[in-house]
Amino acid sequence: MSRFPGLLLCALLLLPALPCRAQEPPPAAPPVLLIGAEHAVALEPLAAWLGAACVWTARHAAVRVTLGARAVTLQAQSVVAQNAAGRPFRLPAPPVRRDGHLFVPTRAVVEALGGACAPREDGGMQVTLRDRALLLPAPPPGDLPADPAARLPLLIADPRLAVETLARSGGVAAHIRPYLAGFVKVATPVQPALTGIANSKALRLLTHVPVVGGLVSICQDAIGAITGTIGIARRLVEMDAQYLAPIRDGFLAAQAAAATPDAATIAAARPRWAAALAAVEKQRALNETADAHLGGMLAALTSVEAKMAEFRTAYPRSEHVLSLGPLQRAAEDLRVMVGAHHWQLTTMQAYFLALLAATAPAEEAGELPA
Repeated sequence: MSRFPGLLLCALLLLPALPCRAQEPPPAAPPVLLIGAEHAVALEPLAAWLGAACVWTARHAAVRVTLGARAVTLQAQSVVAQNAAGRPFRLPAPPVRRDGHLFVPTRAVVEALGGACAPREDGGMQVTLRDRALLLPAPPPGDLPADPAARLPLLIADPRLAVETLARSGGVAAHIRPYLAGFVKVATPVQPALTGIANSKALRLLTHVPVVGGLVSICQDAIGAITGTIGIARRLVEMDAQYLAPIRDGFLAAQAAAATPDAATIAAARPRWAAALAAVEKQRALNETADAHLGGMLAALTSVEAKMAEFRTAYPRSEHVLSLGPLQRAAEDLRVMVGAHHWQLTTMQAYFLALLAATAPAEEAGELPA
């Protein structure tokens, strides 16, 4: 009898180690790849792990991913996404289709849905949502082979650019037009209001008062910023039509080289790639100017809004009341689209440069780059 309590104690100690049922294996990590330098993950397995719902459009051109009150709408080959309120924001890389999956930039999509991402030392990513964690492996390396014959098809098939779509594209700046129209619509009534404040005789008599003088001066700056931004954005849209033909022709030449990668086809493609590169670089320079104008204008509008709040506090009965919220939102949305345009132009620039470098004659390049 003296041994019984000891045996019972041992049995109780061992009991937690005996499972009542077989343990479920951890879920398999979704497939991953690199889009440029960006870690990307297959959307539907990721959404299933997060508990998010995916609703695709009729032709699977876009997908809305919803998790609670959060949502993100994504489109293949587009760096512009939309949040739950329908406001656009820019992704670091576009979703791409590969092996039956839509691969999306991991961190941007997870954070848009309320999760968190932490890069790992091995190049992988840890995704967390509340008290759960998912370890994603490092994507396979995207290094290109040294052999030009093997490298060229991979360059042409750059997943960040839908070559077959861009070869018949209506122009990347076409996406800016609706946002430019929305910006002009809300800016048009604001400009006279700003002009009225800047030219008010009553206010000019009080320009020695800091809050009044500051408001008049900042309104004058904002008028110039709005006018300049509208002008430069319109030029960007017009320039897209001007330079669309050589860019589109450059992508058609890439398609031809992919189908028949012989010396004659590549020799015929090179001047077309050079013309496309020149057109892209001119558009890119103007795009940088447009982005700078938008940045300056948003800073001016923020200053006007802050000074207007001070003015309303100091002169609560003044007739000069101005709300810039709708204009600020329209300007922010337009800047997202200009930024997306700039990303695409930069990627196109690198694309045509890489094609020209990979096919450079030996006497021109000395030695093909590895």
